[in-house]
Amino acid sequence: MPHSFQDEDLVRKCVFTLALSFGLGLILLLWAYGLYGISKTFKIFFYPQYVALIFALFYILFSILLEHRGAEVPYLFISGAIISALATFFVVCVVNGILWLRNRGLPDFNTALLEMSICSVVAFIMLKLITANNKA
Repeated sequence: MPHSFQDEDLVRKCVFTLALSFGLGLILLLWAYGLYGISKTFKIFFYPQYVALIFALFYILFSILLEHRGAEVPYLFISGAIISALATFFVVCVVNGILWLRNRGLPDFNTALLEMSICSVVAFIMLKLITANNKA
């Protein structure tokens, strides 16, 4: 039987995908603003102690996850540090983006709408690429 738009499962999947795409799009937009703020001012807008705490939490978490997947000691520490550094950079950029927008103000509505649309499409494509790899 062919699917129709009245199919409840299809509607639920569309709503979930839209919400996830726009949510991740917002995170990507904040990340972009944070990265722009860091590159423009060469500083972050919160204390470095918080960055160290975020890194430590990620390092412990990712090291435990990698150890569970079978990584051994020299590679466990190096891999945990690399993944933690990338995750910390991402979180620092997102928080920096929030603080950048709070301090500088929001862009005009048309600019924000365009930026959010682009980031949501990029997030949707990333989601589809991730789920395509899981299905293969």
